[in-house]
Amino acid sequence: MRAYVDGLIEQGIVFDIAAETEHRVAILPLVLAGVGLAVVTESWRTLAERAGARVLNIEPKSTLNIGLISRRAGLSPAAEAFLSTVLRATDTPDVG
Repeated sequence: MRAYVDGLIEQGIVFDIAAETEHRVAILPLVLAGVGLAVVTESWRTLAERAGARVLNIEPKSTLNIGLISRRAGLSPAAEAFLSTVLRATDTPDVG
């Protein structure tokens, strides 16, 4: 999310950063305590709303590109199962 904020700064949008944390679990309590606003992923929406936060959509929508990395061989059964599930869910071919 910091990359999104940095992009706003690069566009000349001026604002103060009141607090910054590397610990995602600290974000919602900081917002609810009145420290400031936060840019979070859509997956946080329900939790934030249930906690009493106001959640607004950001337009235009942005995309977060993510990747899954693993060692090439010798995965644990749990890692193999997770990898298989991700590949099926995303229609991604196993490029090995």
